Amino acid sequence: IVGNICADLNVACILGYAESIHKSELVNTKNHDGDNGDESNNRYNSIAAFHADGSRAGNYRSVTATDMDNNYKKGSPFVEFIPLTMHLPNRANLPSQHEREIKVGMMCGNDIMNPEHSRHLVRNGAQALFAPCAFRNTENDRNVLKYVIPTRAMENHVPFIFANMMQSAGTTSGATKEGQAADDNFIGSSAIISKQ
Repeated sequence: IVGNICADLNVACILGYAESIHKSELVNTKNHDGDNGDESNNRYNSIAAFHADGSRAGNYRSVTATDMDNNYKKGSPFVEFIPLTMHLPNRANLPSQHEREIKVGMMCGNDIMNPEHSRHLVRNGAQALFAPCAFRNTENDRNVLKYVIPTRAMENHVPFIFANMMQSAGTTSGATKEGQAADDNFIGSSAIISKQ
């Protein structure tokens, strides 16, 4: 569905989602983070990337655990630290050999906290860093958005694009789940930070 929308609108995009683990990854083998493949830990905190023609550009699995990620597996840094090439729309109606593309480094949430993650993506050719996030409306997380994300752009000399979840699933603005503090709702901020 997302690919079809990208093709219809002639836009490239990335989208954060909970990726179900493939059945082949559940077979009585230990993966890199020491899990034994049981059903209680059966998804990844992932990002899907789409070219402007709607085809898949690639996939990313978060490599950093958070307090929300206890039930998520971690992706392998050897795979996830490689930037993706995304084909952008050809808005100038140039011949196909002039197709526009950009190499992007992707990360989720607390991957941002590790400076080596961003640095490695840029050293491998990323021209911009993209991060769909789920930071909460707490002082600590607001400080991440205010200070850490601009720092990643400046120290790596690349633009940093992020979008944050707006509110907890199943709640409306101002409402809370049972036992959930009012400030647990997500911040809902997004920005494009220049490399300077």
